[in-house]
Amino acid sequence: MDHSRAIGLLDEYFRGTLDRETTRDLHKHFNECEDCKVRLRATRSSLVARRGASAAPEPDTLQETLRRNRTMTYVVLVIMLCFFFFFRLWRR
Repeated sequence: MDHSRAIGLLDEYFRGTLDRETTRDLHKHFNECEDCKVRLRATRSSLVARRGASAAPEPDTLQETLRRNRTMTYVVLVIMLCFFFFFRLWRR
């Protein structure tokens, strides 16, 4: 993701209206681009000051997100394996 696109997506990011893939690309860009990280913090601070609320959490890295969703990943994997074996036995 390029710098100008990342900056343009900040409003949608804070509204929570981005799809998962775009959010993941944006998180990756935030982790790699110091200028965007500064802009992200400034925008968050501005929103917090206007709302009077606590700060929104910083974006997670992809590894942290996967670690949090590990259980769901295992469940999906087991279900896929069950379907695979069921259809394989059924075709015999």
